[in-house]
Formats: sequence, structure tokens, C-alpha cells
Amino acid sequence: MCYNVLCDKYATRQMYGYCPSWALEWDYRKKGILDEIRHYSADIISLQEVETDQFYAFFLPELKQDGYDGIFSPKSRAKTMSESERKYVDGCAIFFRTSKRSGQRVATLLSETKTAGSIPTIGKCVIEFLSAGRVSSEHRDFKELGYAGSLRRMPGSEHEFTHNFKLASAYSEDIMPYTNYTFDFKGIIDYIFYSKQSMTPLGLLGPLSQDWFREHKVVGCPHPHIPSGEHRRCIIVSDLLIQQP
Repeated sequence: MCYNVLCDKYATRQMYGYCPSWALEWDYRKKGILDEIRHYSADIISLQEVETDQFYAFFLPELKQDGYDGIFSPKSRAKTMSESERKYVDGCAIFFRTSKRSGQRVATLLSETKTAGSIPTIGKCVIEFLSAGRVSSEHRDFKELGYAGSLRRMPGSEHEFTHNFKLASAYSEDIMPYTNYTFDFKGIIDYIFYSKQSMTPLGLLGPLSQDWFREHKVVGCPHPHIPSGEHRRCIIVSDLLIQQP
């Protein structure tokens, strides 16, 4: 399950004027988010825009009751902040069901990923890199975004950056036409990639239908009935093939 929960500091009336202020409050949204996570009961849950304090004080203790453990990685600026400021820095969280062998695979994958370096998490270059396993060091996105320092830590040659993970996207635009549905933008900015060597996709929970939005007069998310914020949740059902030693 991949889910952007919309960081509390970004959930403002200035940003989402079409949503009632009470429906933007974290105390209101967090219950709906947790209810939806529990409803689908995925073995692996990936959350974005989670504040540090929300991870340790809310998501981790709540999901541990359901048999999950979790790992959290805040944005790098947290390293430069005091403890009181750091708790408001958002980042990514991954939870996995400890009773499944998939949890062991997640822990292994995370440790392998850390050794692979880091890349910008924005732009077409990232999608190309993950899909093809390589991307040119001269890609326009790299030049415009100025991530030279990060790129120097990437494996590969002087002219391109590479990775050894055999990945594929879980869905295409004809299946998932949008993962972001706001008043002024509707499109795909969230992706799920899976390992072609160890996973076989069986199904996908698609987006809410356009008819539902029209019937309920929803012009954009977040909305009182969609507490997850601007990004819709994406769920892929798959077989995880465990390689025997």
C-alpha cells in the first residue's frame, strides 16, 4: 500500500481553499487515514509526508497493535535542527507485517537500498532511472534541479547512473489516470515499482471514479470524505516469491 497522508503543515486553507478548515485538521484526518489503512490490511505499507512526531506518537504505536513494525526516514534537513523543531519534519515511513516473511524481505531491501545511494525524488529522470535501471548524468532534470552532490554518490560511470534492481511500474495511465486530484491539477505523481525477480502483480486498487467525484460535487482533494489529502492511495496485490537459500 502506497499512501501520501498530506503533511499537517501543508494542509492549509491557503493551499486548499475549497476544503473546510475543520476537515484539514490533523486530529480529524488521522482517524480516517488509519481506518482506511486498517480496512485494506496490506502486508507492506509505505506512507509519505509523515511528520516525525506523527510517526513515533501515532502511526507506529497504532500499527504495532495490528502486528506491524515500522521504519522512518525524515528529510535530511532534520539533521540540522533541534529536537523540538525536528519533530515537525516530514519524511517517509514503511510498515511491514511481522508475521509474514515479506517483512523480512522488506528489511533486507531497505538495507540494500541504503548502499545504493540517493537520487532526487522529483522529475522524469527518477522514473526513467527506476524503470530502465540507468539514466544519463546529462539528463535535463539533473541540471535544472542542481543535485550534483547527490549524484556523485550514485553508482555508475561518469556519463550515467545505474542500479541493479530489476524494477517495473505496477500500473500505467490507462489503469491509473491520476494519483493527485486537486482543484487545479489532476495527474500521476505517485508510483509503485516492484521487483520483477521476486514479485508478480495480481491486481490493483484503482482510483475513485470520475462519476463519484461528480455525484458528490468534489472539486479536489483533500475533502471531508477523503482525509488522506491530495494524493490518492495506491494498492497493489501481488505474490512475493521467496528465493530459497
